[in-house]
Amino acid sequence: VDVVLHSILSFDLFLLYAESGLGKTSLLNAGVASRLRERGLWPVSVRLNDPGRTPVEQICEQIVAAAASDPDVELVDAARLIDGDESDSSLWNALSALEVWRGNELQKLVVILDQFEEIFTLGWEAERQQQFFAEFGEVVRRHRDGSAWSSVPAPDVKFVIVIREDALGELEALSTDVPQIMRHRVRLGPLGPEQAAIAIREPATIDDSSIDSVPFEFSDEAVEEIIEFLRTQNVRGSTVRSAAVDPSQLQIICQYVERVIGPSKSTDGGGPVRIERADLGGRAGLDRVLSEFYRRTIDGFEEDRQGPLRELCETGLINDNQRRLSRELDEIAAIYGVEQSELEALVDARLL
Repeated sequence: VDVVLHSILSFDLFLLYAESGLGKTSLLNAGVASRLRERGLWPVSVRLNDPGRTPVEQICEQIVAAAASDPDVELVDAARLIDGDESDSSLWNALSALEVWRGNELQKLVVILDQFEEIFTLGWEAERQQQFFAEFGEVVRRHRDGSAWSSVPAPDVKFVIVIREDALGELEALSTDVPQIMRHRVRLGPLGPEQAAIAIREPATIDDSSIDSVPFEFSDEAVEEIIEFLRTQNVRGSTVRSAAVDPSQLQIICQYVERVIGPSKSTDGGGPVRIERADLGGRAGLDRVLSEFYRRTIDGFEEDRQGPLRELCETGLINDNQRRLSRELDEIAAIYGVEQSELEALVDARLL
């Protein structure tokens, strides 16, 4: 949190990347955003996930929506662009027109371009994509080619690009317009065992009236059981012990403990509920937790869509040797009849 916070404060363009599911968005939302607000910055998370509309339209609309949901800020000239015979709806003009006020204090806008790989993977028209890259480069460099709009001041805004590690090479497409694209960056790595233990213990002990569940605690043996379960994998029929803990699976297990195991226990002395190793049911019990998560996620879709989704997950993305398979979106749609919106929902749920 400190490294990312200080990087955003120091630089106008910052890059955060990691493998999918390691918590890039969570790090920003839960760890960094409130600290930025304390320092007079206003972070807004934006996704460019609609190739049918321009990136500038999506950025402006999501900034306006974020301001409408934040009672402490007021947005001035949110939708104003330069008018005239040669109207310019560029990113430069859109952001230059924006003012964010918190009471009598002007805030500095921080645009977080979350899941930025979507600008490369969702089938954008090359012309629209390249135009956005050029306009983005002008804003980041604070220099605009040509003199037609020289009277419009450069936007005072910071950008954070959040992207999956496997899509990092795609940023080469921006290097001409944004030469400093890779200059200031942080790679978020997986959790180690000690970090995982902290992630298990500390949130459980929080006593806050705004949280529905009551505080509880884990025994050392229970923490060790969860970590060892998540570190042990079956690879090509062999048991392999990893140095890393998958944070998505860790979250699923901790949510299950909070939702199911904790409320089922009672304490005689009125102290906090204590989760013991036996409460987890061993490896078989933890396996059932993940299986139940899969079932509940699929069951959340309309009944007639559950069959194609199960077929995709159980036969289309894993081969007979339990190895992961990669498939193109068009191939998934043609073979399994699964739509892109459904895939996005599965990704957002951390199932894929």
